[in-house]
Amino acid sequence: MKVIVYTTKTCAYCKQLMRWLEHRNQPYEAYDVTDDIEMRKELYKKTLMTTVPITQVGDKYVVGPQYGKIAKLLG
Repeated sequence: MKVIVYTTKTCAYCKQLMRWLEHRNQPYEAYDVTDDIEMRKELYKKTLMTTVPITQVGDKYVVGPQYGKIAKLLG
């Protein structure tokens, strides 16, 4: 299942989340939205949130470092 972590350059929670995924040997793509206003708008439309990290697992989105929720989606 494809995993994308939407992040910014200064997000400490994003870095922790990506380390957690690496510890689980879970492949993921990191997408920096710091300067990508259009992607930020898209994420807001999908999540109604403006914060990061936002983790996309398949077609589901998890806002914030909610490890339990992400683990459940990963199976």
